[in-house]
Amino acid sequence: MLQTMILRVQVFSKSYPRQYWMLMGGMLINTIGMMFIWPFLNIYLKETLGIPVATATLLPMLEQGVSLFTTLAAGSVADRFGRKWLMALSLGASSGIYLLMGFATQWWMFAVLLGLRGFFLPLYRVAADTMVADLITDENERIPAYSLLRTANNLGVAIGPVLGGFVAAVSYKASFLTAASAMLFFALLVTVGMKETLPGGRKNSHRAGGRASGTPPGGYLAILRDHIFMFALLAFAFNGMGAALPFQLLGIYGKENFGLSESVIGMIVMVNALMVVFFQVPVSRVTRKLESLKVLATGAVFYALGVISMAFGSQALHFAFGMAILTVGELLIAPTFISFAVNLAPEEMRGRYMSAYWVSWSVSRGVGPALAGQIYDTISPTAIWYVGGMWNLLAAVIFASLAPVYRRRKVAPKTEKTAVIP
Repeated sequence: MLQTMILRVQVFSKSYPRQYWMLMGGMLINTIGMMFIWPFLNIYLKETLGIPVATATLLPMLEQGVSLFTTLAAGSVADRFGRKWLMALSLGASSGIYLLMGFATQWWMFAVLLGLRGFFLPLYRVAADTMVADLITDENERIPAYSLLRTANNLGVAIGPVLGGFVAAVSYKASFLTAASAMLFFALLVTVGMKETLPGGRKNSHRAGGRASGTPPGGYLAILRDHIFMFALLAFAFNGMGAALPFQLLGIYGKENFGLSESVIGMIVMVNALMVVFFQVPVSRVTRKLESLKVLATGAVFYALGVISMAFGSQALHFAFGMAILTVGELLIAPTFISFAVNLAPEEMRGRYMSAYWVSWSVSRGVGPALAGQIYDTISPTAIWYVGGMWNLLAAVIFASLAPVYRRRKVAPKTEKTAVIP
């Protein structure tokens, strides 16, 4: 039995390139390190630096605002000069930033460091997602490939907060040092162990599925003309605004209103991570056969139910149940949307499509918690969950409305298709 299991693992490992597995391993270690910090950041900012919740939730908005410019530039740079060194630069710089965060004693110091993080981190995100698309040339295999990466990432999300909660209770400096070390390790792995994947000979190359990639890129104007993708990005942003609230505000909400400790908050976040670890790949095997936009609309509804349910919670078990519901939405949306975006993109514009994807992500993670933070302090802490759920429902309506339009576009004669729609 053991030999059979080993044989299956060996066969499975050969289903994707070696560099893909290296990327997965580095991502796992990196995520464990980062999750020593982020579930407890608002607690740290308020209790250590004395920053009110309304102000603390504006700081990530500053980070996301800076990241918008870098994210847009990252796609063009990745398409022209490659993915590898962009990743190494981002991870190396971020390692130094995390180290300095542990020694910040004033709110403005932390704000500057968050701004620098917003500048460098998108370089890694865009380049890494584009590298995966380069490595996995079969469009039908991309949802499973991104799902596996999410599984590894969420294994880190499961491990990190549990360990980080205990470490943060003793020393936040140790938490920041751990995050910095993890990023430095990943930067070295990329530098030493990975090869550049930028496609060569574009004029003669073809994507999996037979579509020629020789169409001129046309900058971001070509993406703006892809109306289905633009409306999908809008829906993705609205969904992300609601989805961000449990991960950025549940910690301070639970501690201030119900006395939940950092370690308990870490356990609640772990529910999300473990569900992704155990169910993401099986769920993706089903959703890859379904219409993407219907899957996305269904996922947004689950997000809405989970976020709104937080308003009725008062104990850890209640919040864990809400986290489980919204995680079903995450299982449906996360790998489906990124694969949807990559498959829309011509080969020579993959980086820019990933940039647009991450701009939408950055806007949602900055604006959502910032607005919710104002509502938390000025109206009611509980109100944030109702508002977040409404954002998720709006996303569901947009996704569902796009489904028939996209279906007609896919079956339209080739002469009627634009260069950026498959």
